[in-house]
Amino acid sequence: MHKCLVCPVLGSRVFVALVLVPLFIMTGCASKKAAQDLDLSGYASWERTTQVQLNFPIPGHESHYRKIFMNKVGMDYRRANEAAFKSGEALEYPDGTIVVKEIFGGLDDPIPGEQPATLDIMVKEKAASDTLGGWRWLIGDPKNGNEMVMSGDFCANCHNGANEKHPYGDRNAGNGFRDFLFY
Repeated sequence: MHKCLVCPVLGSRVFVALVLVPLFIMTGCASKKAAQDLDLSGYASWERTTQVQLNFPIPGHESHYRKIFMNKVGMDYRRANEAAFKSGEALEYPDGTIVVKEIFGGLDDPIPGEQPATLDIMVKEKAASDTLGGWRWLIGDPKNGNEMVMSGDFCANCHNGANEKHPYGDRNAGNGFRDFLFY
C-alpha cells in the first residue's frame, strides 16, 4: 500500500501554521501564480462526491473536517463510468473537472454557516505545464479569494495512494487507477 511520507507531528495545527505553510512558500512548493480563469462561485451547490462524514485524520489534511464537491463535468463522467469505478477499471477524469475540498479547523462538524479555513482545489488540465498527474493542485483562501498553485509534489504524492488499495471509503478494492481521487 502507498505510504504518504508525512511526519506524524503534522497533525498539530501549530506545526502546520508555523512550519509547513511558511516552508511551502519559502521553498517554492507553492507558486505565487494564481489560477487564471478559475470560477469557483457556486461550488457549494455542486454535487458532493461522498456523503461520508470526513471527520477523521488523514495525511496531508491532518485533523480537519472535509467536504468534497465536484463540478458537473466530473460528476457526469463519474456517473457514466460508475460500473468501471466499482469494478476497479482505470478512470481518467476529463479536462475541466474541478474538485473543491473544504477544509475546516478541527474534526467536529462545522457549525452551520461556518466558513472553511481553506479550499483545496484540483483542476484537471492534462496539457498545462504546472500539473502533476494531469491535475493542477491549488490552495484557496475563502476569506480573500486568492489561490496558490502548488508546484511541489506533496499533494500528488499523497493522492497517488487513491490509485491502489487504501483504507478510505470503498478502499479501492478493485485496485484500479482512480485518477488521484479517494472519494
